[in-house]
Formats: sequence, C-alpha cells, structure tokens
Amino acid sequence: MNPHKVTVYALALLIALSGFGTGCGAINKLMGRSQPKQSQSSEQKKGKIAVLLAPEAENQAQIKKGLQDAAKKEGVKLVFLTGETAQKLTQQGKDVKAIIMQGGNQVQSSNPMTQNEQKSKAPIVAIDQVPGVDVAAMVMPDYYHIGELQADYLKATLKQGNVVLLQSAQPGAEDVVAGVKTGLAHNASLKITQTFASPTKNTSPTAALGEYLKANRTKVQAIVATDSKLALEAIEVLKENALSKQVMLVGAGTDIKAVEKIASGELNADVDKSPYLQGLYAYKLASQLSKQQATDADKTVITSTGETPTKLVPVQLVRRENLAQFQKIYTQPVVEPEAEAGKEKSGQAMPNAGGQAAAGGSEDGSAQGSSSEGGGAQGGQSGKNQGGGQQSQATASGQAAKAAGVAKVREKIRTETTREMLGQDGKVIGTEREVKEEVRTLPQALLEATQKEAQAQAQKSQGQTQDQQSQDKKSSQGQSSKEDQ
Repeated sequence: MNPHKVTVYALALLIALSGFGTGCGAINKLMGRSQPKQSQSSEQKKGKIAVLLAPEAENQAQIKKGLQDAAKKEGVKLVFLTGETAQKLTQQGKDVKAIIMQGGNQVQSSNPMTQNEQKSKAPIVAIDQVPGVDVAAMVMPDYYHIGELQADYLKATLKQGNVVLLQSAQPGAEDVVAGVKTGLAHNASLKITQTFASPTKNTSPTAALGEYLKANRTKVQAIVATDSKLALEAIEVLKENALSKQVMLVGAGTDIKAVEKIASGELNADVDKSPYLQGLYAYKLASQLSKQQATDADKTVITSTGETPTKLVPVQLVRRENLAQFQKIYTQPVVEPEAEAGKEKSGQAMPNAGGQAAAGGSEDGSAQGSSSEGGGAQGGQSGKNQGGGQQSQATASGQAAKAAGVAKVREKIRTETTREMLGQDGKVIGTEREVKEEVRTLPQALLEATQKEAQAQAQKSQGQTQDQQSQDKKSSQGQSSKEDQ
C-alpha cells in the first residue's frame, strides 16, 4: 500500500475519534502521551500561606487556631514549617503567596527563612518583631496599653505605696514600662521607686530584685512585670523573702500558668495579649498582601529594617473577678472563627471567639492603637481619654446580654479624643482631634456565661421570693389564728 495513503487513513481515524467525543484524551492515549490537566484546582489558584512559629513562644495553640480559622473562611491552605522544613520553601516557590513568621530564639539564631523568603518574593507578615527580617507588615499586642492597664489596676486596688518595675529584654517591654509610668505619672500616692531591667534576653533581673527586697522589706508594696515569665520568677523571689502576702504582683502575657497563679492568689493580675487574635490578624494581613491589597494597619513601627505597617492586637486585664473566662480559654482552648467580628476595630479591644480581648465583656474596654503612638504624653493621654468609659461599656454589654432571647450582642461605639500640644512654658500651642468608630460583637463564650449568670440570679431571686411568700403566708396564718382566738 502506498505509504502516503496509510498516513491519510491514520489522520482520518484520529479525527473521527475526536469527533465521537473522545477528543484530545483519546488522541493522547493513542499517541502514548499523558493527558494534560484541564485546569488548576481552587487551592492551586489561591496558593498557600507558609507559617513559621517560634517553638518556645507562648500560647501556640491559640495563635495557630486563629490562623486556621481565618484561613478556613477563605479556603486557603496553611503550611506550618519548622526549622528543618523551612528549607523546603524554595521548592514550593510559586504556590506560596505569603509568609507568616513569629520571633523567637530559633528564628533569630538560625534565621532559616530569610534567604528562602527573598527567593520566593512572597510578602512576610511578622507576629511581633523578628529582628533582621525585612517584613511587609507586623502584628503585635498593644504594649503601651498593657502598661496602662497595669497602672489602672494598681490605682484601683493598692491606692498608695511604692512600686518596683521588672523589665525584660523582650520586644515591647519598653512600651509596657512607658505605659505604666504614664498611668502613674499624676498619682502622688503610687511611686515607682526602682526599675530592674534585663540586659539581654537570656538574663533575668529577679536576682537584683531579691537583693533589693532583703534591704527594703517594708518599702515595696507592688511589683509590675513586663511579661508573665518575669512575674512567675518574681513569685518565687517573694516566697523566698516571705513577702507573698505583703507585696502585690501584676504580670503581662496570660497563659495557663498565669491563670493558675491568679487562681491560687500568688499573682494578683495579668494582662492577656489575645493570642487567638494575633493569629487571626496575622492571616488577615498576609491575605491582603498576597492579593496586593492595602493593609488595615493601625500605625507604623520603626524596626531594625525600617518602617513597618503594624496591626495592634487589643489586650485585656485578667484578675480573680473575670478569671473563669480565661480558665476556659487556656485550659481548653476552644475558639470560634466568628469572633473576628469587625475589621473596623482600629486597634481597639475586639471580641474574639474564646473571650480574649473582649470588648464589652471586660472593664478595660478598648485598646486604641493611638494609645501607644509615640509612647509619650500624647499617646498616654489618648489611651486615657479612650479608656474613660470602659466600665460603663462593660456594664451596658452585660445588661444587653442578659435580655431574654438575645443570640448576639453588637456594639457601635464612637470615641472622640482631643490632644493638646504644649510648649516649653506649658502653654497650649496646638490641638489635635481624633474620632474613631467601631462595631464589635460580644464573644459567644462571654455571652453564654452572662446569660447563665442571669439565669442563676433569676432562679435565686425566684427562690427568695417564694421563701418570702411562704414566710408571709405563715405569718398571715398565725395572725389569723390569733384573731380567731
């Protein structure tokens, strides 16, 4: 047979097969080729977000849950890396749309992500500061407001006395101290008499504290630590000097150990840094950057690599009165994704699913981003003005939650702040006005707890009413018997 005719017959056969619906797939099979993929999966289109969390960092479970809840909403896959697997990031290349990093000894010592991140060209979001890494955005607790809350607690409970500060070398410690000093600046009854600071991250000032307490046993009424690790160390120092009952102790960075120490009375109060929201906000920034969108940062922070847009995480005071709420979070970290509730927060205390940094449910109210701007007098005054109505907000939220049939409580809050700039002579040379609005939702856990409390009070009140009615009835019957006689 003519070879040209064979070729024509073969081509006709292939065209016929494609016409009967077998198409390219059949042709590829006949030709011994693998069938190409028709389209990318939804996951491939959305890409992945890589996450490297510091192994020694506090509250990993809550941070991770916040990340996962936020990613689940958008259907994006998170790839959690360790120091060993971080090197594989170069192979993942195009699929990685953003990277979330958390500071820590491992990251800072080996810096396993830095070169890989630059190669992948994916934007980096840091959870707190990561020295030496050029990040596109950062999430961090409102450290300045932590100090303000600690100062507020002392003013409300101690009234007067001498205060000693313990300052770590961790990020944000200086801002915490600035917040405490601002909060106590105009209070003549409470004086900061000594500050012990850690020269490096691997050293502690508690040894110096012990020596100071031995020489000044009756001259210290309160100790304020910039993080919970220092607070736990201070507990042991107070025990060694038999001063546990004489000296008030306040920490920052709530975790399971801090919760246990507050329950036992060894720690008077702590400030929760809302780790769930740290994860939630970090994902949100990473998602915005991966889509080349503008980030909803609250302020710009100067880091070792330059100016970094930063989202402030709200903070909340923890003490015996609201401890049950945090025991639930840290002993059984169950949180709900709904709690993000409001991109409008502008750094204010927002509800989160586990009840952390709960607006409305706590007396510390809002943690405005502006309260930490500059770390100076203006920021301090701003935080003061914004926090003035915190107690009334908490009361209003509690009353709303107790109403019958309430499934959710949403608050619309408008905050107005006026700042005055003073010259060397103390005269006002300029003013600045700021108005912020937010919508926030009461955490579900806190809502349920409030409703249970209302039910218990109602049952108690009903029981008291029934007892009173019974007593009245007996009294009436006794009076009738006397009259009959």
